[in-house]
Amino acid sequence: MAYNGRRMGAGRRSRRSDEAVMARTMGRVLLFPVLLIYLELVLHIHMKTALVYFPVYLVFSVAAGLFFAALTLPWTPVVNGVLVRVLAVVVSLVFVVEMIAKTILQTYYGPSSLKLAAGYYAINYYISVMMKRHGTVRLTPICNECRQPLYAAWAKAARQKEAAVLSRYFIIEIPIVSRLFFEWRSSAGASKINMYLSIEKLCR
Repeated sequence: MAYNGRRMGAGRRSRRSDEAVMARTMGRVLLFPVLLIYLELVLHIHMKTALVYFPVYLVFSVAAGLFFAALTLPWTPVVNGVLVRVLAVVVSLVFVVEMIAKTILQTYYGPSSLKLAAGYYAINYYISVMMKRHGTVRLTPICNECRQPLYAAWAKAARQKEAAVLSRYFIIEIPIVSRLFFEWRSSAGASKINMYLSIEKLCR
């Protein structure tokens, strides 16, 4: 009987140990997805940006979090614990650096963007560029927190000192307050740029 009692006590301790290990493992698995979702929310709330694309951030956070969690599982408990702390600190630092960089950009480059209220807008832009040499130029509007390649325009200059013209007219919906600016890419230097921009809010 004494032998059976010791065996039953050892079995209970083994089950408790297994449950503790499982709890720690599940904690590691859930840590990074929750941490990434939290950091994304803090970043966007601090920068006062729209959360219209939050489902995309949510999917990315869960996928990246599970990937990081997988890196902290196959090693010894000590190594796993160290990896969890190191990765958590690194991920947090990345978001802190991104927040600082975006704050600096908004502070020093704010006038180069336009703040649009929610609604429908008719936007027309016309750009004339005198190219220093042959090459291509491309202009892409950025609003709703992402690039809008559907409304981009590009032009090609076949020889030096040739004028390239980019022009587009489009109607876009701004679901929530957003900033509008343009991304400029050129494979050749430009000596002179003239730009005409017209923005009209539609009554819809």
